[in-house]
Amino acid sequence: AGLQGTQNLLDLYSAALDDPFWTQAHFARQDGVWRLGVDSATSDETIFLSPPPELLNQHFGNRAPQRISRIEAELTLHYANPAVASSDNIYFGSLFQSTSSTSSAGIQIQVVESNVINIAQYENGAANFISQRPVNAVVVRLRLERDPRSGAVTIFVNDSQIGAPIPFVGLDEEAVPVIFVKGGGMVISVTAWRIHLD
Repeated sequence: AGLQGTQNLLDLYSAALDDPFWTQAHFARQDGVWRLGVDSATSDETIFLSPPPELLNQHFGNRAPQRISRIEAELTLHYANPAVASSDNIYFGSLFQSTSSTSSAGIQIQVVESNVINIAQYENGAANFISQRPVNAVVVRLRLERDPRSGAVTIFVNDSQIGAPIPFVGLDEEAVPVIFVKGGGMVISVTAWRIHLD
């Protein structure tokens, strides 16, 4: 039946360090912590990171990309280079991405100031502002849950639901977990990245 329950995606990346399947200039372990992004300018508007569906199948078995019901990520702003990233263009987040279409559903966090964030629903490549919140530090727990009947995605930030569920592809279609960051001038620390398999 394949593995079920919560699975640690960072373990997947750690096991592949000798033969990485991702761009290590974008995602690497530094001082014992995984960091996503680059502090210099890049040609990428946004850096997206996700494990390939065939790798998920290999490690978790039995159509794993169709069985992901939840994504959890704990992300922290590590560094923003003001010479590269403008103050209104510092963002990161997490999403479900369909493997057969451009459909996506998730969360985007925009850093307004060191103690203020904007929270947006991320749908099909566009961020739709929902609310602004004060924070002591830019450290967020993001959770995405797919409805077991419709496939719609409900988003949570620090355990609080944000907006209404986002329509998404049906449960018979594959979707992979993604974390992302503004391309160039920004680095986040990825403390945790997990999926739940039904």
